[in-house]
Amino acid sequence: MIARALPDIAEGIAARLLLRLLPDPRTAEIEPRLSALEADEAVALAGVLSSLKTDHESLSGSPAIQRQVRDALAAVLRRGPLSDARRDAATQRLGTAGSLPLSDYKISIPPGLFKTFQEFGERQNYVESAIREADACEHISIRAAEQEEQVAHSLFVRRVTSKSGEYAHLVITQRVGKRLDFNAIWRVYPEVVRWDRSPRDILRAFVQQFGLMIDIPTRAPTQFIESDAVPQPAYSTARLNVVNAPLGHEYMVFGTSRMSAALPVLSLSFVYAVDLTVYGEFLATKRR
Repeated sequence: MIARALPDIAEGIAARLLLRLLPDPRTAEIEPRLSALEADEAVALAGVLSSLKTDHESLSGSPAIQRQVRDALAAVLRRGPLSDARRDAATQRLGTAGSLPLSDYKISIPPGLFKTFQEFGERQNYVESAIREADACEHISIRAAEQEEQVAHSLFVRRVTSKSGEYAHLVITQRVGKRLDFNAIWRVYPEVVRWDRSPRDILRAFVQQFGLMIDIPTRAPTQFIESDAVPQPAYSTARLNVVNAPLGHEYMVFGTSRMSAALPVLSLSFVYAVDLTVYGEFLATKRR
């Protein structure tokens, strides 16, 4: 659409404008950069907004319109001869923002982590299919503490029909530029979790069924930590303790935890623990 509306827009201008329109990783805002556009950027943006039949005021307050504009500018970048460095910088930011087509992401699956899921019958191509052919996809960005960079997650749901019945693959990843780092793949059955929910809500319901209580210094025991920041001095001794694991059961803690480079905190996102023994026994009943 932008190619027809603005045939003479320069790829360099599109790249600069696109970087201004990507939400800042620390604040998730775009308005400060929009108020300092260069003249050629302002002209290009006005043309894109006109082609979308919207205006600057609507752009500032609407994430949906912001995404449409970014998509239009990304189309210009994909067709034009940008330098490798500038193209990579733009697409890295697009990737972290969740604005690239799913086919453009590289999927990274750590062999050691994936071994756990192989024991439940999963294969790496199942992960790739769930991402590339997702029935539902949700991009989420979380900032656990002020001044801390966001952690970007992508969740995918793909329905599967097999000889033993229908289920859905739920895949959890972390977005890092143009890369999707695999975190987990679960089989979700309709009698356990309704599929007419968002991927995030499906994950929460799955954890309610197979999760264990976890404990950290800043809150009461819970099954699911979407976002939290453990402050100093508690962070120095912070542990993700599983507090109700049945004796002899195997379990595993999933999610993202990292020490902040800017603040004395441990940042947590999408942290939960799964009773692998209970989950495995449930899957065995579905294969009989």
